[in-house]
Amino acid sequence: MLLTKLRSLDRLTRTEQKIAVYFERHLQQLAFDSLAGLSAKAGVSKTSMNRFLMQRLGYTGFGQFKAERQKEIEHRLESPIERYQRRNDGSWETTGIAPTPFQRRIAEYMQHIQNVGAYLDQETLEEAANAISQTDRALYVLGQRMSFSLAYILATNLHYIRSDVFLMRDDHASLPTEIFNTKPGDVLFVISRRRYSENTCRLADYLRRSGLTIVAFTDSEVSPLVPLADVLLVIPSLDAGTFESLGAQVVVIETLALMAADKCRESGKEYFQRAENILTEFFCLIQDSDSPFDSGFLKASDLS
Repeated sequence: MLLTKLRSLDRLTRTEQKIAVYFERHLQQLAFDSLAGLSAKAGVSKTSMNRFLMQRLGYTGFGQFKAERQKEIEHRLESPIERYQRRNDGSWETTGIAPTPFQRRIAEYMQHIQNVGAYLDQETLEEAANAISQTDRALYVLGQRMSFSLAYILATNLHYIRSDVFLMRDDHASLPTEIFNTKPGDVLFVISRRRYSENTCRLADYLRRSGLTIVAFTDSEVSPLVPLADVLLVIPSLDAGTFESLGAQVVVIETLALMAADKCRESGKEYFQRAENILTEFFCLIQDSDSPFDSGFLKASDLS
C-alpha cells in the first residue's frame, strides 16, 4: 500500500517531502494524472518525481506506479453508496438518481476511514492509550486553531474517567503559563495539522526537554512534531473540496478515549462513581421538580 511505503521513508529531502505530502493528501487522484500533471501539482520537476518513484519507492517508473494506483481504484470501485443499492440476492438496483452532496460526502468519509484503519499501527494506538490512561501522571492536551476541536473532544472525554487532565487554552499569550506546574514524567498529548502552529511545536519541544512524554497526533510523516514524539500517530486528513475533513481524526480520538476508559475502569472505580454522582446532580435537575434549586434553573415545561 502506498501509505505504508511513504511511512517507511526517512531522511527525506525538501523536494521528497513535497512529493510525499502531496501523495498523502491526494491519494484518490493519483491514478488519473500524467507524470507532467502530477509533478506540476506537487511543485517539483518531472525528473525529481521519477527519481522519487524509482529510487525511494522502488517502482520501475511512472507507468508501474500509475498501474498500481489504478488497480487499487478497481478494488475500491464499489462505493458505500453502491453497496446501499445492492439487493439481497446480490443483483444491482439502479435508481437513476444521482447521489446527493451529503451521500457523496458520507461515501468519501467511509472510504477515508477504511483507508486509515488499514494502515494504522495497532501497537502504536495501544501505546498511546497506555500513555493517556496512567492516572499517576498528569496529562496535558494541546491543540491550536482547528486542532483545538480535537483536543477538546479528547480532554472532555478523559475528564469523565480520570483526574489531572488539563486542556491547554487556544491562546498564544497564555500558553507559557499553562505549563508552570508540569513535571518530569507527565504526559503531553499534542495535536497539530497543516498549517502547523509554531507555538505548538516550540511548546512540545520545551516540554520534551523538560522530561514529559510526548504523544504526537499529526497528519503527515513530515510534520515538525515527528522528531519530538515518543509515541507518534499519523492520521492523514481527507482533502476533498475546499475544507479538509476531520472525520478520521475524530474516530481515532474517540477510539483512544474508549481504550483509556477500559484501562482505567478497574483502577478508577471511585473516580467513575464520583464523576457519575456529580453529573447526575448537576445535569438531572431539569427533570427534578422537587429540587430546591428549581427557581434558578430552566424547567422542562419552559422548553415546550
